Amino acid sequence: MRQLSPKVLEESLNWLPLSYFYKRRLLLFMFDVIKLNVPDDLASLFTLKSGSRPSRRGSQFVIPCVKYEIGKQSIQYRGPTIWTFFNRLININESISKDKFKQILRRFSKDITYFSFRAAMIANKHNDYVYF
Repeated sequence: MRQLSPKVLEESLNWLPLSYFYKRRLLLFMFDVIKLNVPDDLASLFTLKSGSRPSRRGSQFVIPCVKYEIGKQSIQYRGPTIWTFFNRLININESISKDKFKQILRRFSKDITYFSFRAAMIANKHNDYVYF
């Protein structure tokens, strides 16, 4: 009997990795936060960027500065980070429905799969903040 590696088997079956489903669920959660479909105590974990004029990129979250690895694993950091990445990838219209947003997520599944939270931290690094 021939042994197949998990990667080859996954590609032959066209299965998406588990990391994709985690990131997809995180994006759906952030979509619910913007639409105010979550309880207030969860919505209070996130801060929307506010400006004097409207942004072309729609709703953007403030990405908190974290010192330790445990902070980078939190939903307060990962949610806004992946939302910012996805919002830069496509311009998310605030008036779209959740079903339409799910269709968009399916269309960009490859980009979501290859998104790395570690690479996003380097891209969103603040020059005036001291990282330890």
